[in-house]
Amino acid sequence: MENAKMTDSFREIHPDIITEPGYTWSTVQKFSSEGWNWTIPEPQDRIDFIFYRSSKLKPTNSFIYAGLEPLTPIPNHKNNDYPSDHYAVVTDFDILNVN
Repeated sequence: MENAKMTDSFREIHPDIITEPGYTWSTVQKFSSEGWNWTIPEPQDRIDFIFYRSSKLKPTNSFIYAGLEPLTPIPNHKNNDYPSDHYAVVTDFDILNVN
């Protein structure tokens, strides 16, 4: 993406990966399965992005969204209001100099 001159909107707003890692996966499964005696950690990583390339766009806010209620891990995840194993990335942009 860097070679295509794309900018990561979340990292533009949150440049410090230590204080704001922006993990988007996995939301509810922290360990692999009962068959492995729950011993293999599920990766926590940032794999969802909003990239942009335009001098007319300026990100003003970016956050990770997982619904209105706190998520409950597996096996009690069925009633979560956010039905994904990835968090959503949401970015607000200002559109500059529309003329």
